[in-house]
Amino acid sequence: MSITLVQDNYSPVTEGDTLIPFSPQFGQYVNGILQAYDLTGLTITMKMQNANDTSVSKSGTGTWTIDNATAGQAHYTWDSADVDTPGIWTLFIKLTNSGTGAFVHSFMKTLEIEAAP
Repeated sequence: MSITLVQDNYSPVTEGDTLIPFSPQFGQYVNGILQAYDLTGLTITMKMQNANDTSVSKSGTGTWTIDNATAGQAHYTWDSADVDTPGIWTLFIKLTNSGTGAFVHSFMKTLEIEAAP
């Protein structure tokens, strides 16, 4: 079984733009067929690292909301601190068990933050 993030048109964003959330759908391949990954009982967190200067990182201070757990649907509402620095950022998204804190799975995505005009 392979867990994946179904593509979301989330990048690029403009510096300071918090209006459009990052809305991935979590999926898993079962026998080569993509199916929803059930998020029931899971917590989603995110850290960000500057792809050009890996000494620069920050915790995602926005809010993850699970919209439909059994359908694997969630969204992340950007905080202004998340999108305050233009550049290429690597998003490290982690799923953990809400009850035990045990690691379940992690994902990496790239986000481009463009300078505001």
